[in-house]
Amino acid sequence: MTTVRRIPLRRAVRWLLLVVALALAVRFLYWGQPQPRAFTLVPVQPGQWRITHDGNPGEVWQAFDVDDDGVLDRFVTPDGEWTRPSRRHRPPRRWLVVCIDAVPFGVMEELWQRGHFREFHRPSALVSTFPSDSELAIAAALHAPPGPGYEHQYFDRAANRLRGGVFVTLSGRSIPYLPRFDYVAPGWHKSVQYVLVRRAWHAEMGRLRQRFRETQKPVFHAHVSSGDPLFHRLPRAEAQSLLIEFEHVIREAYYAGRGELGVLLWSDHGNSLVRSRSVPLDALLHARGWRRSDALRAPRDVVIPAYGLVGFFVAYCAPEAVAELAADLSRLEGAELVLYRGPEPNVAVLLGTGGRRARLRWNDAGTHYRYEPEQGDPIELEPVLAALAAAGRLDAEGWVADADLFAATARARLPDAVARIRTWAGTTQVENPSDIVVSLKPGYYQGRGWFDRLVTMEGTHGALERDSSLGFAMGTDPLPETLRLRDLLPAELQPRN
Repeated sequence: MTTVRRIPLRRAVRWLLLVVALALAVRFLYWGQPQPRAFTLVPVQPGQWRITHDGNPGEVWQAFDVDDDGVLDRFVTPDGEWTRPSRRHRPPRRWLVVCIDAVPFGVMEELWQRGHFREFHRPSALVSTFPSDSELAIAAALHAPPGPGYEHQYFDRAANRLRGGVFVTLSGRSIPYLPRFDYVAPGWHKSVQYVLVRRAWHAEMGRLRQRFRETQKPVFHAHVSSGDPLFHRLPRAEAQSLLIEFEHVIREAYYAGRGELGVLLWSDHGNSLVRSRSVPLDALLHARGWRRSDALRAPRDVVIPAYGLVGFFVAYCAPEAVAELAADLSRLEGAELVLYRGPEPNVAVLLGTGGRRARLRWNDAGTHYRYEPEQGDPIELEPVLAALAAAGRLDAEGWVADADLFAATARARLPDAVARIRTWAGTTQVENPSDIVVSLKPGYYQGRGWFDRLVTMEGTHGALERDSSLGFAMGTDPLPETLRLRDLLPAELQPRN
């Protein structure tokens, strides 16, 4: 009789764990590999390109810029010709709309000038919200409902406690704009992309490519979240080189559409592209007699949510403490501008460094503004208003139209500052608006202490300044040179869900 030898349970468990570990190791080894390039473009002469199909080296196309605007308009292939679609003349049958997180306007403009992304018109500057972060910016672009706070950790005023945090990032709960995308990265991906920056980027390029191949939706909206760590963690040149992989993925999808696919690419904000360090916030609060807390229980309690490492922060305090706390925060090393609402409606108080102070007023419709400097010029607006006054664009009481200010300041050092400040001061940007917001100078950030020790920040965003504030937009149809996020998507391209 044959005796069956039993393997002890403990040994079986060890073998099982070893097999699982090996399987995970193999999967990790092949996870996050660069995506293959499908097409190669080579300029032949002005206005003409030669395109080779890398998967079929014997297949050669010709592309032509027929109107000398730098954009590929006509394609000649072995299977026939096709032309770039146009909403005005020959509307595409399908659309691919991609938000690639945090790509600065200047970075994409430089790539276009070097000959990349020439299937699309020259990039436009896209003015972000203030603060210039994803939660606010994407909601504005997609016309989504406001979220509970400015980031994934937020202060719940009604409950008088901090809520959210990493669980919100991993689960996607309480993020109203997420359901409006047809593709978003899974939560676990967002938890590793700031550490495994390059691998996470490659992996997301692969998922984006696969998900778009699998769908036939008339309008497909995607959010590439791994764009953000490229510019937080990597030097500009390396981050820019990784964007070429994005170009290859989008080009493959566009060419597969053969003139039936329209494409719109955009980013929600920019990045300062300056190596940054933490502001000494806790030291200042302690020195001025404030107590940082997770709830407002005493007159000098302050709640300042911390999440990520960004170029702004918001503060909550007792109503009677707002003006004093704002004045103290304006003394913080790294602070550039401190804002709080005035005692009367439609007024914001602006505090700059060196005691600079002004008030900003607006009408109920938000169509006209008046700037009232009290000491200095915190948002560098006086020269702009003087030029507008000389052109007859101010009325007798000093009120100026929103459209005139946007045209004059959209690419200023503090782009479209007046309208963005008014939006912050309103009550509909988030469900729990802060009492104070602080915009930091380039080179400074505020956020989670443990994250601060884990990574080196090559740049950040969130502030009012230009590099953080200007994202990009470009597509198969031309766009205005500069536009606001809320004006980006025409009605037919806005998400339906």
